[in-house]
Amino acid sequence: MIVNKIIFPKQQGIKCNMMPFIQGNASSLPDQYKSYSKIINKNFLEKNEVGFLTIDESFVNVGSSQRGYNSNNINRNVHIEVGRVNNQNRWGNGGSNGWGGKETTLLDNNTKVLIANNISNTCRYWNTLETSYTLDGDLSDYINKYPENTGILLKKGEMLKMSIFTPHECIVQKNQTTGNFLEL
Repeated sequence: MIVNKIIFPKQQGIKCNMMPFIQGNASSLPDQYKSYSKIINKNFLEKNEVGFLTIDESFVNVGSSQRGYNSNNINRNVHIEVGRVNNQNRWGNGGSNGWGGKETTLLDNNTKVLIANNISNTCRYWNTLETSYTLDGDLSDYINKYPENTGILLKKGEMLKMSIFTPHECIVQKNQTTGNFLEL
């Protein structure tokens, strides 16, 4: 569900992936991420609890998506935020070269995330939960369950609160652009 509308700061080429921070407390951010202070202070799942921040301010070429991957030559990257290993939900697959690296974060079934980007119609989600697990959350083997025309497109600055089991994808771009992606 859409829980807020945010305005992204001026792009500076910032990138961080799953950096621990204190939710709702911008003073817990390193100086290079302070431009996101207003967003961090107003958008959180559990105030004063540890969260993981991803920011991706990057250039996106035509035919690529800002986040994710294009798997199995289908030019789409429908996925969920969790992989399944040994009957445990993991952010990361535990492989030395895999998604998340050697260390992984265990997640319970009720875990939620917040996502937003700065360009309309570049992220699509489905209002459902996917319980077909893969090691890395990739849903290419289930792509027929998620036709493009059945997804909901996020608009610029919309903050989506979703389950780690909510199928979503960053859409392959028709124009080159500079995008901002945020996940809390």
